[in-house]
Formats: sequence, structure tokens, C-alpha cells
Amino acid sequence: MPVNHLLQERVSYIASITKQADKDVDGFKDASTPLELEDGALREGGPLVYTSPEVLTLLFQYAVVGICRSGLDGMGLPILTYYFGLESATLSSSSGLLTLGWSFKVFYGLLSDCFPIMGYSRKPYILIGWVMTAICFVAIALKPVGPSVILDRSDENIKAAQSYGSVLVLICSVAGFCYIMADVACDALVVELSQREPVRVRGRLQSSIYGTRFVFEGLVTALSGFLMSSERYGGKFGFDISVNAYFGILAAPVVVNVFLVYFFMKDRKRGAIHFATYFHDVYELIQKRAVWQVMIFYFMFNFLATGIASLAGNYIQVYWAHVEPVNSAVVGVITYFILATTFFAVGRWGTHWNWRFILVISTLCAAVIDAIVQYLTIYDIVRNQWFYIGVPLTAQVPYAVQFVVSTFVVIELAGDGNEGLMYGLLTTTGNLPLPFGTMVTNVYSTQLKVGKADIETDTAEEMLQHGAKYPVIGALIIVLTFVILCVTVTSIMMTMFESTSCHLLAGGQGC
Repeated sequence: MPVNHLLQERVSYIASITKQADKDVDGFKDASTPLELEDGALREGGPLVYTSPEVLTLLFQYAVVGICRSGLDGMGLPILTYYFGLESATLSSSSGLLTLGWSFKVFYGLLSDCFPIMGYSRKPYILIGWVMTAICFVAIALKPVGPSVILDRSDENIKAAQSYGSVLVLICSVAGFCYIMADVACDALVVELSQREPVRVRGRLQSSIYGTRFVFEGLVTALSGFLMSSERYGGKFGFDISVNAYFGILAAPVVVNVFLVYFFMKDRKRGAIHFATYFHDVYELIQKRAVWQVMIFYFMFNFLATGIASLAGNYIQVYWAHVEPVNSAVVGVITYFILATTFFAVGRWGTHWNWRFILVISTLCAAVIDAIVQYLTIYDIVRNQWFYIGVPLTAQVPYAVQFVVSTFVVIELAGDGNEGLMYGLLTTTGNLPLPFGTMVTNVYSTQLKVGKADIETDTAEEMLQHGAKYPVIGALIIVLTFVILCVTVTSIMMTMFESTSCHLLAGGQGC
């Protein structure tokens, strides 16, 4: 009985911050008695069958998202840098363009919530996104790209290659916007389906979609890392695939996915959306303490845990740990599979965990593992590439737990009819600290002299022999140490005598 009572309170609370925007087919609001929700589910429809065509099709969406995301990210070094020889300014811009679509998740969510096509809010946008992505990839796969600038260094070929490389970036950027639009609509469907899950397993679908995505990101990372490392891509391997073949491989699952979405994906029909009511309800939802606290948590947690880094990281890896690119690529692929395995494990056994406790423990474990590796390398105790890139693999488990557990709460907060906007808003809040953290990292790291030349020339005695002198700071440290010591001893001695043990400094209530 107590468990059922808690579940009723939980459903009642979630229902109180959600909105009922749908209408019946005849245009009247649904005034019927709500169906009894089973096992603490937040939405009617019954428990999910994870092997049904509906769920498997949704999982395949995230497999294709992983293929597209990793495929576009993986072309930066071998294709854009080496094959087409793009200038540094163009490369920097291309990196921003290829990921710019992720900053528009909120607007894509708003679009799918408020502008249903033929009565459907999710499936049409998913279908349009994948059709446009397929067109972009097929167009690149069919157009000849010419020889690599490494093999043909003539001015004419370099100019033509850089020109086509710029066009390639623009087409891939369009593809990026399109597949992200499909991804956001899929996120809204995930919210709808996850809210049908019983409370004891809620989060299993989320864990499965992220696990699926990372598996395929790992496969495509291996594809670009091992099959695009020949001479014309700046590598040393004797085998490779062409640029056209690479995009043909990316296009194939996207084309197949178009048909899967059309025939197997299910979406419920919705009534017309009243914008004033929609934005009023969303604003009311954001004002809820449960929502704005989660938004603040997403931003601050990701900013402090992953956003702030050090510019010395890459140089330590190269000049002190002597990590070879091929080995780094291998570990990168393994990382994806560790993340995916952890996601599936959390979805199977961890949906009922204490989320606060798990976040604290996983954060501490990841920090301790990273600190051990970094400091042993910095102080020249262990400088081995396999130690530097191998041991941190164990930290991927708590990192994965952090990631997937922190997304579970989104399902609890999203309302009926605003799933796309809420999921996009919360995930955008979580993604924003990454570029912001990069800016902060650049600001403070430049003051610490941790550039390439500093890492190359630094020795164990360098700071002691050539570091500047700071007499004020030195004196301040001595004074503070002495004051703290005196206060500590005084506090201990005061507790020993009845006449002074009542003072606050001695732990008393005051004399």
C-alpha cells in the first residue's frame, strides 16, 4: 500500500506540471475519465514491447544518428585536412558548421510540437530530415572528387581541391541540420514511449537508444580511422577507400532508414495547437522548481565536470606520454563500446538506483582515475602511452553512468504535447557548457604557460630554477599556516577545560 501511494503521488505530481493539448477528432477537448496507469507509468498506452517493430525502428534511428554524427566528425582530419588541404581558417569554420545544428535543438523541438504536418508532429519531420540527409550524402558519393593534394601538388589541383572541399563542408552542414531535425523529433517520441514504461524499468528505452548510438559511432570511427589512413589521407597504411565510397557507406543506412520510417514508425495524430496556450504552459512548466533546478544542475554539472579542461592535455599526450595516433584511434573505438555496454547495463539493472548517490560516486571515481593517470605522467613517474590511454578506459564506465542517469529525469519533467521543446531545452542546457567551458579554458590556460613549447622544454627542475619569485604570496602562505595552526591548537585546548569548552570555537553553544 505505501508503494502504491507513492506511485500515485508521483503520477499526480507529474500530471500537475504537464499540459493536455490534444483534442478529440471532433475538435472537443477530452473530458473522459483518465485510464488507470499501470505500475506507475506516466502515460497510458501500456508497457513497451522492446522487440516490437515500433521500438526497433526507433532504436535504428539512433543507430543512423550515430553513423551520421561520427561520420561527419571523422572526416575532419583525413578528408578535409589532408585530402583537400583546406586552410586553417576554413577548417576551423567547418568544425563549427558541422556541429552548429545541435545548438538549434530547442527550435526543432518547438517546430515539431507546434506545426504538425497532416496531423502528425513527429513522423513527418523524421522522414523529411532523413530524406534530405540521404540526398546530401548520395550527391557527394556520386560526384568525382579528384586526386588528393598530397599526391598531386600542382597549383591547379590544390585550388580545385580546396574549392570542392569548401563545397563539401557546406553540403555536409546541410546534412547535419537535417539529421539533427530528425533526431530531435525522435527524442520527443522517446519521451512519449518512455513515459509508458513502468516505474521499475523507466529509463531502459533511453539507455538502449544511447547504447545503440554509441555502438555505431564506434563502428564508423573504426571505419574512418583504419580505412582512411593511407598515404593520400596523410597516413602510412597501404589500403584505403575513396571519399566517394566513404559517403556511399554513410548514405546506405540513411536510405534504408527512410523506408523503415515510412512503413514501421508509429505516431499518434494530434489536434491543432493554440500558441498562446502552448507558450503559457511551457512558461508555467519552466517556473516549476523541479524544472529550473534540473536546468541549473545540467549546466553547472557539465560545466564543472567536462566543460573546463586544460590546453596542456594534447601536448602531454604527444610529448610526454608519446601516444601514437593509431593506438589512440584503437582506444577511441574501444571507448565507444565501453560506453555503449555501460548504457545497456544501466538500462537493464540500474533504472531503480538512487540517482543522486550514483552521480556523486561516479563523479568521484572518474576524477580519481583521471587524477592518478595525469599526475603520474606529469611528475614523470610513469610515462607510457598504454598507461596514459589505457587506464582512463576504466573511467568511461562512471562517465557513462553520469551521462545516462542525468538524462532519466527529462522523462519525468516533459509534458504531453511539449516533449520536443522540453527535451531540446534540457539537452541544449546540458550541451551549452561545452563551448562555454572551452572559452573559459582558453582564458585561464593561456596564463599558466602550458603551451607546446612549455611542455616540450619543461624538466623536473625547471620551475624551481627559473620560476619567478612572489614574496607577498610566500609571506601570506606562512602567515596563514601559522594562524591556522594557532587556531587549531587553541580550539583543542579550550575543549579540555570546563570554563572554556562552552565557546563556539571549542564546539560549545556559547557562554
